[in-house]
Amino acid sequence: MRLRVENFEEFEIVVDGNVTKVNVKTVCGIDGENLMEEFTKYPSTYAWYMTVAGLYESKKDDLEYRLKVVEADLEPSKRAVLKEEFGKDLKEKQVDSAVKSDKRWRVISEELLDIRKVVKRLHAVIKGLEVKKDMLVQVGSRDRKRLELDAMGR
Repeated sequence: MRLRVENFEEFEIVVDGNVTKVNVKTVCGIDGENLMEEFTKYPSTYAWYMTVAGLYESKKDDLEYRLKVVEADLEPSKRAVLKEEFGKDLKEKQVDSAVKSDKRWRVISEELLDIRKVVKRLHAVIKGLEVKKDMLVQVGSRDRKRLELDAMGR
């Protein structure tokens, strides 16, 4: 899974090797010319984004766990090397810095940062879809009232 941001309104997500371009304006906006399509596609669109967000959340959780495992694995060896060099003057910040400068830790950390960005963007899209739902409800209510008034001859 990766994220490539070209601008605020568009980003790409990768799920199972398939790249999907997300245009926030298109996904969360309402096409007034095709309201019936908006009504019928909304539930599956919302469900898809919730599912993808769940996948990315799981990936984030997995990376956070892997990062802790790598930290636990690296800490004793880094501490031993630094203890030889600094002896009693060794500080925890030095050990922490040595662990975080290790390539294994940096690779997982960078991937975790990318995943966190995707999760935040997906949650923003989901919030936008929730607002879209509210607007679709209002539009549907307005149109139903118009039909009722037209049926009554007003």
